Amino acid sequence: MSNYEMEDSPAPESKGEDSKKISFRFCRECSNMLYPKEDRLTNQLMFACRTCQFSEPATASCIWRNSLKEDVQETAGNVDDVAQDPTVGNSNDSSDDDEIMEDSTELEDIEGEDIVPGLCTLCGQEILCPICEMPTDGGTALEVDDPDKDEALPHAEEECKKCGARDAVYFQSQQRTAETGMALFYVCCECQNVWSTLEGKR
Repeated sequence: MSNYEMEDSPAPESKGEDSKKISFRFCRECSNMLYPKEDRLTNQLMFACRTCQFSEPATASCIWRNSLKEDVQETAGNVDDVAQDPTVGNSNDSSDDDEIMEDSTELEDIEGEDIVPGLCTLCGQEILCPICEMPTDGGTALEVDDPDKDEALPHAEEECKKCGARDAVYFQSQQRTAETGMALFYVCCECQNVWSTLEGKR
Protein backbone atom coordinates (compact mmCIF):
# COMPACT_ATOMS: atom_id res chain seq x y z
CA MET A 1 0.00 0.00 0.00
CA SER A 2 2.92 2.34 0.54
CA ASN A 3 3.95 2.20 -3.13
CA TYR A 4 1.28 4.68 -4.10
CA GLU A 5 -0.72 7.36 -2.41
CA MET A 6 -4.46 7.14 -2.44
CA GLU A 7 -6.13 10.49 -2.68
CA ASP A 8 -9.59 11.18 -1.43
CA SER A 9 -12.32 10.39 -3.92
CA PRO A 10 -13.53 13.52 -5.70
CA ALA A 11 -16.56 15.18 -4.21
CA PRO A 12 -19.54 14.74 -6.52
CA GLU A 13 -20.99 18.16 -5.65
CA SER A 14 -19.34 20.59 -8.02
CA LYS A 15 -20.76 23.11 -10.42
CA GLY A 16 -21.87 22.33 -13.95
CA GLU A 17 -22.09 18.88 -15.52
CA ASP A 18 -20.20 17.18 -12.65
CA SER A 19 -23.03 17.92 -10.20
CA LYS A 20 -25.21 15.41 -12.09
CA LYS A 21 -22.70 12.61 -11.67
CA ILE A 22 -22.34 10.34 -8.69
CA SER A 23 -18.79 9.25 -8.04
CA PHE A 24 -17.59 6.07 -6.43
CA ARG A 25 -15.61 6.48 -3.24
CA PHE A 26 -12.91 4.11 -2.05
CA CYS A 27 -11.46 3.24 1.33
CA ARG A 28 -8.08 4.77 2.20
CA GLU A 29 -7.18 1.73 4.30
CA CYS A 30 -8.06 -1.28 2.11
CA SER A 31 -9.13 0.22 -1.26
CA ASN A 32 -12.58 -1.37 -1.17
CA MET A 33 -15.65 0.59 -2.19
CA LEU A 34 -17.31 2.83 0.40
CA TYR A 35 -21.07 2.59 0.82
CA PRO A 36 -23.47 5.25 2.15
CA LYS A 37 -24.43 4.78 5.78
CA GLU A 38 -26.20 6.89 8.36
CA ASP A 39 -24.42 7.72 11.62
CA ARG A 40 -27.41 7.49 13.94
CA LEU A 41 -25.68 9.29 16.83
CA THR A 42 -24.96 12.48 14.88
CA ASN A 43 -27.69 11.97 12.25
CA GLN A 44 -25.09 12.48 9.53
CA LEU A 45 -24.53 10.75 6.17
CA MET A 46 -21.27 8.81 6.09
CA PHE A 47 -19.43 6.64 3.57
CA ALA A 48 -18.29 3.43 5.28
CA CYS A 49 -16.17 0.46 4.28
CA ARG A 50 -17.79 -2.92 4.81
CA THR A 51 -14.42 -4.66 5.15
CA CYS A 52 -12.34 -2.65 7.61
CA GLN A 53 -14.98 -0.38 9.23
CA PHE A 54 -13.30 2.82 7.96
CA SER A 55 -15.75 5.68 7.49
CA GLU A 56 -15.67 9.32 6.45
CA PRO A 57 -18.30 12.05 6.35
CA ALA A 58 -20.13 12.44 3.06
CA THR A 59 -19.42 15.69 1.24
CA ALA A 60 -22.52 15.35 -0.95
CA SER A 61 -26.06 14.44 -0.04
CA CYS A 62 -26.81 12.69 -3.36
CA ILE A 63 -26.03 8.98 -3.17
CA TRP A 64 -28.33 7.63 -5.89
CA ARG A 65 -29.91 9.10 -9.01
CA ASN A 66 -32.51 7.55 -11.29
CA SER A 67 -32.16 9.13 -14.71
CA LEU A 68 -35.07 8.14 -16.90
CA LYS A 69 -33.82 9.77 -20.08
CA GLU A 70 -30.19 10.01 -21.16
CA ASP A 71 -28.44 11.13 -24.28
CA VAL A 72 -28.89 8.50 -26.99
CA GLN A 73 -25.19 8.55 -27.87
CA GLU A 74 -24.37 7.14 -24.42
CA THR A 75 -26.29 3.94 -25.24
CA ALA A 76 -23.87 2.97 -28.00
CA GLY A 77 -21.94 0.81 -25.55
CA ASN A 78 -18.25 0.51 -24.90
CA VAL A 79 -16.54 0.70 -28.27
CA ASP A 80 -13.02 1.58 -27.07
CA ASP A 81 -11.68 -1.89 -27.86
CA VAL A 82 -13.71 -2.62 -30.98
CA ALA A 83 -10.55 -2.91 -33.10
CA GLN A 84 -9.37 -5.84 -30.96
CA ASP A 85 -12.78 -7.55 -30.98
CA PRO A 86 -12.41 -10.88 -32.84
CA THR A 87 -16.04 -10.73 -34.05
CA VAL A 88 -15.40 -7.49 -35.93
CA GLY A 89 -12.96 -8.93 -38.44
CA ASN A 90 -11.14 -6.85 -41.02
CA SER A 91 -12.39 -6.60 -44.59
CA ASN A 92 -8.89 -5.77 -45.91
CA ASP A 93 -7.09 -8.62 -44.13
CA SER A 94 -6.77 -12.11 -45.63
CA SER A 95 -4.73 -13.52 -42.75
CA ASP A 96 -7.68 -15.71 -41.64
CA ASP A 97 -7.41 -17.70 -44.88
CA ASP A 98 -3.66 -18.10 -44.34
CA GLU A 99 -4.23 -19.40 -40.79
CA ILE A 100 -6.73 -21.99 -42.04
CA MET A 101 -4.21 -23.20 -44.60
CA GLU A 102 -1.52 -23.48 -41.91
CA ASP A 103 -3.89 -25.42 -39.65
CA SER A 104 -4.76 -27.88 -42.40
CA THR A 105 -1.07 -28.61 -43.13
CA GLU A 106 -0.51 -29.21 -39.40
CA LEU A 107 -3.47 -31.60 -39.42
CA GLU A 108 -1.90 -33.61 -42.26
CA ASP A 109 1.32 -33.90 -40.23
CA ILE A 110 -0.61 -35.19 -37.22
CA GLU A 111 -2.55 -37.76 -39.24
CA GLY A 112 0.72 -39.33 -40.43
CA GLU A 113 2.00 -39.90 -36.88
CA ASP A 114 1.11 -42.79 -34.59
CA ILE A 115 -1.71 -41.85 -32.24
CA VAL A 116 -0.71 -41.95 -28.59
CA PRO A 117 -3.45 -43.64 -26.57
CA GLY A 118 -5.11 -41.67 -23.78
CA LEU A 119 -5.03 -43.13 -20.31
CA CYS A 120 -7.62 -42.69 -17.61
CA THR A 121 -6.25 -40.61 -14.74
CA LEU A 122 -8.19 -42.66 -12.17
CA CYS A 123 -7.64 -46.30 -13.17
CA GLY A 124 -4.82 -46.09 -15.77
CA GLN A 125 -6.80 -47.97 -18.45
CA GLU A 126 -6.51 -47.00 -22.13
CA ILE A 127 -9.38 -44.76 -23.25
CA LEU A 128 -11.04 -45.96 -26.45
CA CYS A 129 -13.53 -44.22 -28.69
CA PRO A 130 -17.00 -45.72 -28.02
CA ILE A 131 -17.84 -45.65 -31.74
CA CYS A 132 -14.73 -46.89 -33.58
CA GLU A 133 -12.95 -48.44 -30.56
CA MET A 134 -9.67 -46.74 -31.55
CA PRO A 135 -7.45 -45.02 -28.95
CA THR A 136 -8.11 -41.33 -28.39
CA ASP A 137 -5.90 -38.80 -30.12
CA GLY A 138 -5.18 -36.87 -26.93
CA GLY A 139 -6.95 -33.77 -28.22
CA THR A 140 -4.43 -33.05 -30.97
CA ALA A 141 -6.96 -32.67 -33.81
CA LEU A 142 -7.26 -29.13 -35.09
CA GLU A 143 -10.43 -27.47 -36.22
CA VAL A 144 -9.95 -26.51 -39.86
CA ASP A 145 -13.18 -24.59 -40.46
CA ASP A 146 -14.18 -21.83 -38.07
CA PRO A 147 -17.94 -22.16 -37.45
CA ASP A 148 -18.13 -18.57 -36.13
CA LYS A 149 -16.30 -17.04 -39.08
CA ASP A 150 -19.45 -15.60 -40.65
CA GLU A 151 -20.73 -14.06 -37.38
CA ALA A 152 -18.56 -10.91 -37.58
CA LEU A 153 -20.13 -7.47 -37.41
CA PRO A 154 -21.04 -6.15 -40.84
CA HIS A 155 -18.67 -3.67 -42.51
CA ALA A 156 -19.75 -0.53 -44.33
CA GLU A 157 -17.83 1.83 -46.58
CA GLU A 158 -18.84 4.89 -44.57
CA GLU A 159 -16.35 7.74 -44.41
CA CYS A 160 -15.10 8.64 -40.94
CA LYS A 161 -15.29 12.39 -40.35
CA LYS A 162 -12.33 12.21 -37.97
CA CYS A 163 -9.66 10.32 -39.97
CA GLY A 164 -11.22 9.94 -43.44
CA ALA A 165 -10.98 6.12 -43.50
CA ARG A 166 -13.73 4.28 -45.38
CA ASP A 167 -13.93 1.11 -43.29
CA ALA A 168 -16.40 0.95 -40.40
CA VAL A 169 -18.46 -1.66 -38.60
CA TYR A 170 -22.02 -0.91 -37.63
CA PHE A 171 -24.57 -2.22 -35.17
CA GLN A 172 -28.12 -1.34 -34.21
CA SER A 173 -28.97 0.81 -31.20
CA GLN A 174 -30.11 -1.18 -28.16
CA GLN A 175 -32.35 1.65 -26.99
CA ARG A 176 -35.93 1.36 -28.15
CA THR A 177 -37.69 4.72 -28.07
CA ALA A 178 -39.63 6.81 -30.55
CA GLU A 179 -36.60 9.12 -30.88
CA THR A 180 -34.13 6.43 -31.90
CA GLY A 181 -36.24 4.31 -34.21
CA MET A 182 -33.76 2.06 -35.96
CA ALA A 183 -30.55 3.96 -35.21
CA LEU A 184 -27.29 2.53 -36.50
CA PHE A 185 -23.99 3.18 -34.75
CA TYR A 186 -20.82 3.17 -36.85
CA VAL A 187 -17.33 2.57 -35.43
CA CYS A 188 -14.30 3.43 -37.55
CA CYS A 189 -11.91 0.48 -37.76
CA GLU A 190 -8.91 2.85 -37.91
CA CYS A 191 -9.47 5.42 -35.13
CA GLN A 192 -12.50 3.97 -33.22
CA ASN A 193 -14.52 7.16 -33.80
CA VAL A 194 -18.24 6.55 -33.13
CA TRP A 195 -21.08 8.21 -35.02
CA SER A 196 -24.70 7.33 -35.63
CA THR A 197 -27.52 7.88 -38.08
CA LEU A 198 -29.18 10.10 -35.44
CA GLU A 199 -26.58 12.86 -35.74
CA GLY A 200 -28.18 14.32 -38.86
CA LYS A 201 -31.66 14.33 -37.26
CA ARG A 202 -30.75 16.42 -34.19
